Amino acid sequence: MKLKQITIATGLALVAGQAMALAPTAAVDFTINSSGSSAQQASLGGVFTQLCQAGTIDAFYDTVAGSNHRAYSCTLKTTLGNALINGKKMLFLHRAQGGSINGVNPVAKGDSLARMVVDGTCVATGNVYPVLPQYTCANTVNAIPDAGVSDEEPAIFTGINLPAGSSPLTVSQLGNLSSFSQNAVVFGIATTNNVNAAQPNLTRSQVTTLDIGGYGDWGSVNAALAGKPVILCRRAPGSGSQAAMNAYFPGVPCLGSAAVTPLDKTANSVTDGSALTVIENSSTGAVANCLNAAFNGGAITDAYGTVFTLPASSAALGILSTEKQPSVSDKWKFSSIDGIPATVLNATTGAYDFYVEQSFQYRNKDICVGGVNSGHAAPCGVGETLVAKPTTTQTAFMTKFIAASGDPAVISTIPGVAALPSYDPSLYPAGQVMKGTRANNTCQPSQLFW
Repeated sequence: MKLKQITIATGLALVAGQAMALAPTAAVDFTINSSGSSAQQASLGGVFTQLCQAGTIDAFYDTVAGSNHRAYSCTLKTTLGNALINGKKMLFLHRAQGGSINGVNPVAKGDSLARMVVDGTCVATGNVYPVLPQYTCANTVNAIPDAGVSDEEPAIFTGINLPAGSSPLTVSQLGNLSSFSQNAVVFGIATTNNVNAAQPNLTRSQVTTLDIGGYGDWGSVNAALAGKPVILCRRAPGSGSQAAMNAYFPGVPCLGSAAVTPLDKTANSVTDGSALTVIENSSTGAVANCLNAAFNGGAITDAYGTVFTLPASSAALGILSTEKQPSVSDKWKFSSIDGIPATVLNATTGAYDFYVEQSFQYRNKDICVGGVNSGHAAPCGVGETLVAKPTTTQTAFMTKFIAASGDPAVISTIPGVAALPSYDPSLYPAGQVMKGTRANNTCQPSQLFW
């Protein structure tokens, strides 16, 4: 199927048309409040901005790094194919804090989450997007998300993939969601530079063994690393990145009772890196910081407030989407797995198999919250509050956004992702379309279609 190429606004166009951009206090026609995956922050922003008129985009982060909250406003293109959204001004918010689980359960159950406030309190940075945001916005307010993004399908979030105190969605709550597999998200195993220099390739069995605590010292992987305790810079439960690692390596929950449980924070006996150490991080950026702290030496605070002080030249392993590439100042690199480098191109050819399928979901019905059976479909009972499904305008935009998120003509310049094989690969350059798919089921083996 041949698709019309969507023009990508360049940084030059943004500078030239910056007078058309919307200020933090500008009125918009509608808003989308989304939550979920931190591994997909850049791709979400990349897809959204390609639906905008050039020069109208403003980017708002909670900090210059934007680890927890990001938002974008713009005037949408007039050629999106729906009068409800053509040429409209809108604000798209995304909360990444807490990871993919927040793109699933709160959307289905109508739970409130803190989201960033875009208003006159935002501070201009003097920067030009997409290099850096134009504004930082420090304030938040509790709100129920309209939509969510997760690295995997909603049903994967069960058992150890849930944060403490959380319950998996019931069958009826899963039915509150319209869920769409968007694209393939390619993950990698990152190791600190000292590990990567000695052992640039890890086998799948070695990663699994490290992940479950079979090796407490890197000397079991490579004798040159003997005496360096293993530090695992993993994600906290609820993360889609961690769910991807759990499924692909120890087999949780895919293998049922045959799976092996990966290490979590309860494995720690020290916080100084002198023995095997597990650090659970709240975001993709925090994992990268953990890897850097291990190599450089320094303190890192985990998702629960525990401070770990690591000596310089420590040796660590972490889980990251390949959307996150090391900068010149980073002290980690992606390892090859079974001799295959962690690249989107290798994933599209079927040579590299560590990928999942990103899911976008929104409520498809009005639900009731606050009662004993909170999150059930309307009508509501005494003491319950109605949470409406997205409006027709919001749904029209999300339908367009979902289609764009899987369109190789849109995502070709976005790192870490590739279109699923519903597209004819002969129409697109190598690296844009997958040969394989898991059919929106993380536990299903990848099937190649050509």
